Amino acid sequence: MKKLKIQIIKMIEDIVRRMTEGEINPLQLARAINERLNTVNFVKYSTGPKTSVKFKGNSGEGNIRVCGDRKTRERIIEVAALAYVLAQANGYLKPGEVHISPRISSKHHQNEPGGFRDYTAGLMAKYSQN
Repeated sequence: MKKLKIQIIKMIEDIVRRMTEGEINPLQLARAINERLNTVNFVKYSTGPKTSVKFKGNSGEGNIRVCGDRKTRERIIEVAALAYVLAQANGYLKPGEVHISPRISSKHHQNEPGGFRDYTAGLMAKYSQN
């Protein structure tokens, strides 16, 4: 089981590298993680001293450490939000929590104007065209 987790983490790191090099966008990264984990069913992101995005799926789990320059950090946060939307689309009603800011959270203020739903809808529109 530990070997499988290491393989999944290495796959996710490789996909993240492709995003930071500009080969793929955050939506494509979220879809690739969804595919590699055989359906994402849980995403957790919140800020803190060791900020990371945790993913769980039917094939295992993995995480992305949120570090690097500002643009890379922002794109990884976008991946977390998009993966949450994909987990909902996969049929999971409460697929974890994504807290981006006090106003943008999958738990709080989700349906308010400018909240999580509007944020993710904007991301889907922005990256679906690529």
